Amino acid sequence: MSALTWKYVIWILALDVLLIYSLQPKNPLYALFLSVLLWKIVIHDASMDKIEAKLLLLLFIMGALLHERDVFFYLWQCSFSAAVFCGSYKLCTREQIGQQESYLHYDIIGVMLVLLYDLLVLPMPQPLYQMIFHPFDGALAWAFCGGGGALTAVIFCLRKHIVTSIGHSVFYAILFGICNPFVSLISMLIGSLIHYGKTRFRHSPYIRWSTKKL
Repeated sequence: MSALTWKYVIWILALDVLLIYSLQPKNPLYALFLSVLLWKIVIHDASMDKIEAKLLLLLFIMGALLHERDVFFYLWQCSFSAAVFCGSYKLCTREQIGQQESYLHYDIIGVMLVLLYDLLVLPMPQPLYQMIFHPFDGALAWAFCGGGGALTAVIFCLRKHIVTSIGHSVFYAILFGICNPFVSLISMLIGSLIHYGKTRFRHSPYIRWSTKKL
């Protein structure tokens, strides 16, 4: 196999391990199928700039299988997230909307980093850990806090991210259902920072000057 193929295999297996640890599915093969599907979506998005409906349908079904014990809650999270995306888009002015672009592959990297943090059991205050990784366990109040916090974060912190990637709103709604809103939002924040850093580096006057000198 080529080096690129090995890179994809390692990427899929790494995401598979992280998903198994985080979601603890009844059947570990579900996590593997989800990893392959997410890889396929990222590759397809990079080449076509649009995700096929059949891939989104498979992603939705896979999410339901992963959450078969609480499938109605999974559906609620997907519906809530779709409403948040549409609401955030409508609250923005025409000038704020601008040109659409994809953050999708940056956000998947963000998901992997957040789940890796959980896997490595790195230091974190217990209340904060509970809020991020298990916000809906054992208390209904966490559900309302999670929903309100997610809405606030999307509107005020990630508005540009949401608006410019509105074409992938169905994907993000499903991602919010598969992961909880806090993990998804932190992943999107990391994705935004990666995108900003890459754009900043690419368009830096110093980098352009150095390139001309060479």
